[in-house]
Amino acid sequence: MENQVIEITYFKPKEGISQEAFGARNFRVGVEYAARQAGFISRETGPDADGTWVIVVHWESLEHARASMERWREETSVDDFKEMIDPSSFRMGVFSSQAFLTQ
Repeated sequence: MENQVIEITYFKPKEGISQEAFGARNFRVGVEYAARQAGFISRETGPDADGTWVIVVHWESLEHARASMERWREETSVDDFKEMIDPSSFRMGVFSSQAFLTQ
């Protein structure tokens, strides 16, 4: 666990895109893109009450996270999903995991 990385992304769908449609495509991005990347561990996602979505991805290393982010920019299979995101709402951070607690 000591070298793992946590990638956290927040964003909203563009005006006129339903939460249901966005959520369904977001799930498919996890299965069809994220889970297939080297170093992928897990991905959690969901909206809050105002419709802002969060995605939390756990990676084996910073190098894996960075490689996935670079591929994301050029990956055409997710272009339709990228088009669903309101760019003004997009925030992302990458963090080193310092503690892991589970029950």
